[in-house]
Amino acid sequence: GQGDCTLVDTQGSLYLIDTGSENSGAEDVLTSMARPLEAVFLTHAHEDHAGNLMEIAYAAPMKKIYLPECWARTPDSELMNEPLRALERAGVEICPLKAGDVVKLSEETSAKVLFPPEGYTPETGNEGSMVLLIDSGEGARLLIGGDQSAQWMEGLSELRAQVLKVNHHGGLNGTSGALLRRVNPALSVISVGHNSYGHPKERVLELLNRAPSRVMRTDQSGAVMVRKNESGGLEAAGWLSGEE
Repeated sequence: GQGDCTLVDTQGSLYLIDTGSENSGAEDVLTSMARPLEAVFLTHAHEDHAGNLMEIAYAAPMKKIYLPECWARTPDSELMNEPLRALERAGVEICPLKAGDVVKLSEETSAKVLFPPEGYTPETGNEGSMVLLIDSGEGARLLIGGDQSAQWMEGLSELRAQVLKVNHHGGLNGTSGALLRRVNPALSVISVGHNSYGHPKERVLELLNRAPSRVMRTDQSGAVMVRKNESGGLEAAGWLSGEE
């Protein structure tokens, strides 16, 4: 749908990066898996990224919630105050993260925070989005952020990744030629649904095709599943389309 939610399953441990909007369907997937979440990473507080947090918590108990260090200084963060307080009272640990922090997801996989730097105060909710590099070894890296503009990411270090979760649902300000040259993704995934914004923008699709990067869209393929194969490479398939 028109939101963002990424499930990371590594050596039996489950993590969620953003939750999608309320009743986005991620809670149904987690219920069917019948496994708890180690943690949820929230890139920022907007409803299409964090609005399903409580439904997720009911479907799959979580130990921790990771937030960008600038969360309390970010416009719109108060939208999530009530659910975060409720979960904290229930025993969920709330953990702020800043650039340079590394969270060990499993023996083979880590999540490194590339943004925001400590002390950063964003002017908008989107510009406070956390950027993560999920690294599962040579040839298996995922770069994932929220809705920030490309200019905030172009100067970051360690951007190269085989898979890019395209910023801001394919919005015009989230992708640039300079950013794509830094990342050099073999696969770019756009999380997008029916919307009034015209996402993904044609200019963004042109940039991705010119990169060149294979593009998969959730409005066409449904959930996009990326797996590490026996040789250490990555395979991608669409839940609805059967595209591989």
